[in-house]
Amino acid sequence: MTKPTNSKKSIAAVDTEVGALFEQALAASLQHQSEIAVNILNELLHRDPYHARARHLLGAEYAQAGNIDNALLELFTALELNPAMPLARFQLGLLLLTCARVDDAVNVWMPLDQLGNEHVLNRFRVGMLQMVQGNFEHARQLLATAMAENTELPELNKEMAIVIETIFAAANRDSPLVDAAEEDPNAQHILVSSYLQSPVFH
Repeated sequence: MTKPTNSKKSIAAVDTEVGALFEQALAASLQHQSEIAVNILNELLHRDPYHARARHLLGAEYAQAGNIDNALLELFTALELNPAMPLARFQLGLLLLTCARVDDAVNVWMPLDQLGNEHVLNRFRVGMLQMVQGNFEHARQLLATAMAENTELPELNKEMAIVIETIFAAANRDSPLVDAAEEDPNAQHILVSSYLQSPVFH
């Protein structure tokens, strides 16, 4: 029979390996080596399928690659494993909006209420929802003010600017938001790039 002390060491060793794999995947993502990052994350999740941050990052990578179905699956799974990941929740809602799934985005975003109305994610949320409801000028004002006063997650501003441009372009030609995202390669970057530098991934 294996001694308990050995078992604990084994678990610790696995945790160390999983942690190292996550850091490798994160580094690959930051270097825009998406295929390598995805392969590492799949290996990690084979060892630890309940690693919420890895699911979050994998969903981001799939979104960047335009694999929307798998991106949604991984982001939903990440939040099932750990509902207390506000950035992942915001990103999932944002991706749902780009797919014109407004009701689903609203439902996903509801727990963000716990952050308070003045939190930057909620300010962005209000602006985005005004936008998809057709209140474009009001939305533009809300989002511009939120970005100007964003000191909590300044890395979001560039990505939000890309998303806003994409959604306005879709609205102007009355086409699904996801079509506009597919035509604009920058829009497919909404979940990766500067997001990966957020403390949520470390």
